[in-house]
Amino acid sequence: MDIKFYKKLLSFRGHSKSSKQIEFREWLQAYIEVTHPGVITELDNYGNLYVTKIKNEQDYYNCVVAHLDINQKVQTDDFSILVVNNLMIGINNITAEQIGLGHDDKIGVYFALQALKKFDNIKCFFPLDEEVGCLGSKASDTSFFDNVGFLVQLDRRGYYDISQFTNGHATVTYETKKEFEKLLCKYNFHWINTVSTDVGELIKANYIQGVNISCGYNNEHTDKEVLHILRYKNSEKFALELLKKTDGKFYYMDITLPSYSQLAKSAYSNSKTTPNKDLGGNTKESSVKNTKVDTPIFSDKELADTLDSIEFGIDSLLDIEITNLKEINDFKKLVYDLRDYLKKIEDYHTQDSLLCRLYTNIYAVNTEFSLSPYHKISTLDDLEKDLEDDFKKAQIKYES
Repeated sequence: MDIKFYKKLLSFRGHSKSSKQIEFREWLQAYIEVTHPGVITELDNYGNLYVTKIKNEQDYYNCVVAHLDINQKVQTDDFSILVVNNLMIGINNITAEQIGLGHDDKIGVYFALQALKKFDNIKCFFPLDEEVGCLGSKASDTSFFDNVGFLVQLDRRGYYDISQFTNGHATVTYETKKEFEKLLCKYNFHWINTVSTDVGELIKANYIQGVNISCGYNNEHTDKEVLHILRYKNSEKFALELLKKTDGKFYYMDITLPSYSQLAKSAYSNSKTTPNKDLGGNTKESSVKNTKVDTPIFSDKELADTLDSIEFGIDSLLDIEITNLKEINDFKKLVYDLRDYLKKIEDYHTQDSLLCRLYTNIYAVNTEFSLSPYHKISTLDDLEKDLEDDFKKAQIKYES
C-alpha cells in the first residue's frame, strides 16, 4: 500500500454538499487524466465523476464505485496521521487526542485507483453525497451502466464482510454466491446483510449484480475511527481477484422491491411464526414470534416511521460516553428497547441488517465488551445472551 499517496487522499476532507468535496473531485479527475492518458472522464449534471478505461473492446466491463464525501467531524486542520502496528489513526496536534480521518470512503477511492492501474478494461464511478442518502447515485446517468456487467464497492466497516443484501434488496443471486464460494473461502470472507450504500442504488436502477466489501476501517464517523492496513490489503487482494473473475461477464439482477404496504402486512402478525425465504430460495422459519394485536397492519407511514426510529436509535448509540453506573444502565435499557422494536419487524432481511448494525455500534461505544462487529449473529435472542455478561462486568466496574 502506498501510504504516502493515501495520506494525500485523506488530506481532502470534503463533507457532503460541500465545496471541499468538489475540490477533491476536481483534483481526482485531473490526477486520473494525467496518470492514465486516453482514459475518458465525464461529469453529469449532479457532479458525479465517471471514468472509462478501455484498451480492448468487450461486451461488458466491471465498474468500481467509491463515494467522494465523508461524514466525519473535522476537529481541526492541524492533525497528524500515524501508523502504529499496521493501524492508521488521526491525532489532533493541539490536544493530542485521537480524531477520525474519513477512511469511509477514502480507502474505497484508493482501491478504485488501484483497480484502474491493474485492469486494461474497467469503469469507475465516483458519486457525490453518499453519506446523506446516496444522492449522487440516485441522480446517476444510467446509460453509463448499459455495458457494465458487475459492480464492486469497498465501503463497508470490518474485515471479512461481503454484502448479499443492501438498500432493501438482494445484491447477488444464489447462483452467483455459489460461483464465488471458493474465492470467499480463500480470503475468509462471508456473506452478510447490510443497510445502505451506492451499489444498492445502482443495482436497483440498472438491474446489475454487485457487492459492497469490508475494507479494514472501523468506528467510522467517530473520533475512534481506525484503519487496519493489513486487513485492507487482504480486502484489496480479494476484490482484485473478484474483478478478474467477473471481467467481461454480465450478472443480471431481477429486482422486485417490496412496498412499505407489503412490509407492513408482515410487520405485525399473530403469534404463529411466518416462513421467510433466504436468498437461496429456501424456506426458513422466522426466529421472531410477535404478540397478537387487534390491529395487525401498519400504515405505510407508520412502518416507515418505525424503521426510521430504529435506525436513529442505533446510530445514537455512537453519541454515548459511559463513565458511571447510571450511564451503563441507561445504555443497557436503550439497547434492549431497540431489541424489542426489532422484534416487531418480521421482514427477515430488514431485521437482520439492522441487527448487524446494532452489534457494531454497541462495540464502538465500549470496546471492553466481548462483542465485535464480526460476531456471528443468529437471532435477536442471542443479543441478550451475548450482552448480559458484558453488562454485569461493566456494572461491577462502575460500582467499585
